[in-house]
Amino acid sequence: MLDNILNTVRQGVEQVQRRGEELTQVARLRVEVFQLSRDLEGQFARLGRAYHNGADTDLLQGIQADIRRTEGEIRDREQLIAELGDAETTGAEAENRADRPGEPASAPAVVQLTPPPKDTEQTPPDLQKRPASDATSTAAAPSVSNRPAFVDTAGQTPGENSSS
Repeated sequence: MLDNILNTVRQGVEQVQRRGEELTQVARLRVEVFQLSRDLEGQFARLGRAYHNGADTDLLQGIQADIRRTEGEIRDREQLIAELGDAETTGAEAENRADRPGEPASAPAVVQLTPPPKDTEQTPPDLQKRPASDATSTAAAPSVSNRPAFVDTAGQTPGENSSS
């Protein structure tokens, strides 16, 4: 009788340990997905800045390759999270069925993941280098009567040194 109790306690401890390890692994993967998502946002910002500054096509394509690589890493980690979630559910269902041998086993749910279609990369409208524009302003200098109160007649703010 004591052996049965001891075996039951051991099995319970092992189940709790496995479940804890699985949850820890899922939590790590979620943190990695979050970090990769932040990296992805930075890469998109970098791509936008490079594009609007008229960067070379090679640089833009390099940034796009980094974006695709990061997106792939995110997909891989999300797939691992889903697989661990399925393993947790399947393991829990098997344990529940073992506890209730008289009940019929239900078929496990099947989830089919369809990969994204290939060759659907998004590219900027034109990858050609745009001509540099002359950044000259057409705005006129403000007249003396239209200057802010904190600017003196020499066009300097108080505290600015005219020698710098």
